[in-house]
Parts: sequence; C-alpha cells; structure tokens
Amino acid sequence: MAAQQAVQTQLVANIASTYFQLLALDAQLKVVDSTLGNREKSVDVIKSLKDAGNVNEVGVKQTEAQLYTTQLIREDLKSNIVLLENTFNILLGEAPKQVNRSSFDTQSVTAVIKLGVPALALRKRSGCNRCRIQPDQLLRIDECREKPVLPDIDDQCDWRFSKYGYRPVVQR
Repeated sequence: MAAQQAVQTQLVANIASTYFQLLALDAQLKVVDSTLGNREKSVDVIKSLKDAGNVNEVGVKQTEAQLYTTQLIREDLKSNIVLLENTFNILLGEAPKQVNRSSFDTQSVTAVIKLGVPALALRKRSGCNRCRIQPDQLLRIDECREKPVLPDIDDQCDWRFSKYGYRPVVQR
C-alpha cells in the first residue's frame, strides 16, 4: 500500500513538473521570438550603416551570426517542447500529441498557505509511516525528560573556561 502511494505521488509530481517545464519553455520561446524580430531589424540597420560607410563587413557578419544563433536557439526550444510534450503524454498513458496548455500569466495560487504540514499529507509519505512514534515510545521520551541533567552531588565538577565562557566539566 505504501509503495503504491509512493508511486502515485511520484507520478503526479512528474506530471506537474513536466507541465510547468512546458510552460517555462513556452515563455522562453516567446522571448526568443521577440529577440528574433529585434535581430532581423538589427541586421537591416547594420547593412544600412555599412552602405553609408559607418560599419565594415565584419560588423554585418557579426550581427548576422547573432541572428543565426537566435534562430538555432528557437529551433532547439521547439524540439525540446516536442520532447516534453511526448514525455507528458507518456506519463498520462496517452499517445504522443500536442498538449493544450495555458501560460504562466494565467496560473494563480489560490490556496492559503499555513505553517506546518497537514497530518494527512504526512500520513501518505512512506518515510513518515516507518518513523511514526508509538505510544510506548512516548512514555520512554517522557522518562528521559524527567531525568536530571545536572551532575550528582558525589560527582566531581570542575569549572573551565572555553570559547563559550565558564562551563562545568564533570569528572567521573
């Protein structure tokens, strides 16, 4: 039962992570598309400056190289999006296809975040099930709390200076 819950939890986490990675790649693609438009305008401007004699051919080639680099980044992002869409569909148990998704702008967190972790969430974690404290263990913890932390009267105690100030040192 615990192993099944762990697998289900991991599957849901992987699906959510993949979805938000897709949203991140979409946002990056949007920025690259905007940059690509700027690079194309920049190439036109640099070519005009070269025709006017203000820039040499090296400047034109550098600007074109920046344009080509941006185009490569765009194609790389597109292929990564397709790969993540396929991964997302495989996690859902469906055939690879395009995933309909929103954007980061439309995402909102409406949950009220409270301090602490709900007991129900902890109960589903397999590690917490193994470490659950039994009532007899609570009695042992209480017994340890009641034991004195000061040395017995018959123990010899010496005060020594340390970086924290004077501290007692018990010699038995």
